[in-house]
Amino acid sequence: IPLPVVQDALGRHLRLDQYGHMPVILGCDVSYYGDDKSVVYLRQGLRSTELWSGYDVDTVTFAGIIGRLWREHKADACFVDVTGWGAGVVDTLRSLGFSPQPVAFGSGAGDGNRFVNRRVEMWWSLKEWLEGGGALPDDSEIRDDLIGPQYFYTPGGKIALERKEDMKKRGLHSPDKADALALTFAEPVEIRSAPRGVGGGGAKVKYDVLNRRR
Repeated sequence: IPLPVVQDALGRHLRLDQYGHMPVILGCDVSYYGDDKSVVYLRQGLRSTELWSGYDVDTVTFAGIIGRLWREHKADACFVDVTGWGAGVVDTLRSLGFSPQPVAFGSGAGDGNRFVNRRVEMWWSLKEWLEGGGALPDDSEIRDDLIGPQYFYTPGGKIALERKEDMKKRGLHSPDKADALALTFAEPVEIRSAPRGVGGGGAKVKYDVLNRRR
């Protein structure tokens, strides 16, 4: 993602009426041990914020952290990366009474003619969200994560994203924070008809910040 696009989004100020009526979505990137982080990111419309990140957290503990944040922020949906250790987080959350939605980064994209896998498709949606006015916290780590991975075209003409392993060979760390934020674009999520705290709940309709057709 181009640096100027990311720089414009860092610390961008939004009014509550610009995002308060949008669904609250959690994206959870799962690591276990090593130099990768487990991360929970929240996105509500054009607003995003990091809720938690840390190293060397086991799946049961991380599920407990996600559950606490889910309740605290009254999230409407939670997408969890099930690549590697993520399946254990999903199973634990379900045992606690939550309904997380598992996402496999390497699974087929909704637009399989354009993207090589689901991770690339989510990152592309994230890029379009930033270009459309998305706001990021003023954090150098999310900046570096977003500009780090390179994209390329496969011989078949599909868009692909650089693997984490290849990034590390170039001396870059795994873009865990950006992956967590990208997960919030996994699927369209229901929107509330009135801003939170304004006039109650009301009917819900499907919401897709990019108005994509699947």
